Amino acid sequence: MGWRASRADGTPLDEIHPAAWSDLAHLSPGASSFPLIRIACDIANPLLGPHGAATVFGPQKGLHPADLPALESATGRIANLIGTAVGSPGLGSTPGAGAAGGIAFGFLTAAAAKLVPGFDLVEEWLDLAPKFAAAYLVITGAGCFDLSSLEGKGPGALALRAVAQKKTVWIFSGAVRLDTPPVGCEITAITPPLTPLSLALAQSADNLKSARQNRVA
Repeated sequence: MGWRASRADGTPLDEIHPAAWSDLAHLSPGASSFPLIRIACDIANPLLGPHGAATVFGPQKGLHPADLPALESATGRIANLIGTAVGSPGLGSTPGAGAAGGIAFGFLTAAAAKLVPGFDLVEEWLDLAPKFAAAYLVITGAGCFDLSSLEGKGPGALALRAVAQKKTVWIFSGAVRLDTPPVGCEITAITPPLTPLSLALAQSADNLKSARQNRVA
């Protein structure tokens, strides 16, 4: 994209990835102009903070709790460098900026992209409105259903939209990490407790079938 990165001594830094972030001291944007970029975003999480990308999604991807403060700090520093380079600091708090590990923040800041709700776009593409109207029961699912599922992700948005239209909603999920289900929804964890992830994935079809049979019964 034409950006230039350099170390504190001014020497160029050719590779900009997390392992090299400690060497990155300066960023300069390229001369390229961008057409309007729209990013379909299925979450409302900002880049930083208690609801940010590292805090919410890091543990889902295997981040050890002890490593969270360092990643949050490094992400904040790089975000500040990007924002300062284009004269738009502070966009890390924008809802949705934490999508895809912060890729949304990068385009939002460096290319003036516009974030649009992903579910609204999919709903329009699939013409879901008449399907909602005709449905009696709406079934959805996720690998793990937690609080982040209700912050714009597809399964959560689908469930909440269906509840708003007074439909019966069943959610089947590999794991459930909610103290209470959303009002109007019934959530079933299909995986037996203490099942290793590799086994849970291999048995997901059978587990889903058993959960469905038990739910209907």
